Amino acid sequence: MLKYIKTILLLLLIISSSNVYSESDIISMEERQDYLRDKVSKLDSGYKDSRIIPTTNPNFYLVVPNGGSQKIYITKDGESLIFGSIFKNINDKYLVDLENELLNVHRKDTLDKLNKNLFIKYPATSDYKTDLFVFTDMSCPYCKRKHENLDIIRKAGFDVYYIPYPRMGLTQNLFAVKSLKKIMCSMNPNKSFNEAFKNPEGFAKNVKDSEINCEKASMLKDFYKLGDVMGVEGTPATFLPNGAYISGFSSLPSFLKDLTKKYSLMLKIEEDVGE
Repeated sequence: MLKYIKTILLLLLIISSSNVYSESDIISMEERQDYLRDKVSKLDSGYKDSRIIPTTNPNFYLVVPNGGSQKIYITKDGESLIFGSIFKNINDKYLVDLENELLNVHRKDTLDKLNKNLFIKYPATSDYKTDLFVFTDMSCPYCKRKHENLDIIRKAGFDVYYIPYPRMGLTQNLFAVKSLKKIMCSMNPNKSFNEAFKNPEGFAKNVKDSEINCEKASMLKDFYKLGDVMGVEGTPATFLPNGAYISGFSSLPSFLKDLTKKYSLMLKIEEDVGE
C-alpha cells in the first residue's frame, strides 16, 4: 500500500537552546505546550501564538499556525522540526495522515460543542445517515454549484447545515456580507438562501438596514471565527461530525465519491478502533 503514497520529504532543523527540558523534567501538558509554542515563535513571526496539539505519539506535537504558515511537527524536546506528513498505521489496514487525524479530533471537539440550531438546516429526504456542516457564501461560484445539487445530497441521507461564511472576510465584498446577514435575519432563511444562490446580485441590491440589524446577524463574525478554528481554506467547506474535511466542489460525482469514501472510512476506523 505504501507504493501508492507519494514520497515524503522530511527536513529536520536543529534549534539550539540552553533551556531544554530533560527527560527527567516533570512538567504539565500546558507547560510543555507553552514551551514549544515559544520555541517555534522564535523561528518566524508566522508561528507566533500557534496551537500546539499533542499527537498519539508522545514524542511529537503538531504546530498549527494562526497565519498562512505551513503546519509542522516538533519533537517534545523542541529540538527538531519536521516539515511534511507522518502516517499512522491503523491495524495494518489503513494509513491515515496523522495531521488530518489530529485536526479531525480538534474539529470534532469543536462541532460537538456547537448548537446546531444556530445554523440553517436542510434536512435529509431519505433514511438519515449523518450531518454535514457546510461553510458557504452565495458569492462563491462553487458554493452555487453545490447548492444546485443540494437536493441530491439530501436524498442520499444527509442533514445539511449551512453556516454563513463571508469567504473574503467581514470588511471586503460587503454585498456578500449584507446578503448573508439578510438571510440570517429572514423569517425563512432556507428560502432566502435559495433566492440568493439563484440571483446573488439581485438579492444583494437595495438591502435595507432594517433587514440586517437583527440579533442573529451579529453572529456572522462568530461564524467567520469558527471557520478559522475549523481550518476553512475556501468555500464551500464541508465537515462530517467526526471532523473529516471536504474542500470545494468541482462536480457532484466527485463530491459524492469523496463523501462516501470519508464517511465509510470513518465508520470502518471507528469499528476497528473499537475492536
